[in-house]
Amino acid sequence: MVAAGGIKLSEEMSDADRLEETPPERVEEQLTAAQSPAPLTGGLYATSNDALKAVRDDYLYWTGKLTEASFQLSVGIIAANWAVFGTKDAIIENLFSRGSISVVVLSLGISLIAAKVMGEAHLRIIEKAESDLDQWQRDFVTTLNTTSPWPFTVKIDRSGRFFRGCRLWFPLAGGLLFLLALWFG
Repeated sequence: MVAAGGIKLSEEMSDADRLEETPPERVEEQLTAAQSPAPLTGGLYATSNDALKAVRDDYLYWTGKLTEASFQLSVGIIAANWAVFGTKDAIIENLFSRGSISVVVLSLGISLIAAKVMGEAHLRIIEKAESDLDQWQRDFVTTLNTTSPWPFTVKIDRSGRFFRGCRLWFPLAGGLLFLLALWFG
């Protein structure tokens, strides 16, 4: 389409026409930009490290939520047993109620043990790193692009998985036993 005065509208302009209308200093910038690879844009994260940090942050968030929910459910189950059965004797007489409270108290005890064990294991890593910073740096370089749990240890990784499993399954088992106490008690 041609506008009044014989000027072509931008939809009809060829690359050559656009180039003729571009000031010479802009032409060189455009050519350089065309030859340079375009940066990755449009994604949620600017770099793969940013994406990995986001995954790590969410992991910490959700495992923290697991700890909170486990504690809340455990306390709730103990309170529910007292609310429904009313007395210590009634709870002790009901096998499922007694089991429910026992399992969640065990879960709370395991959580305390987990906090101690994991805290001490992390302290040992800090002490090891501070005692030999050169080795710490070498370990960092050695484990780049691997699935190593570094800077943690395999023992910490496995212990963490075990304790997270306890935080999930023990309170759920206690809740199931409480429901059985309600139905069959």
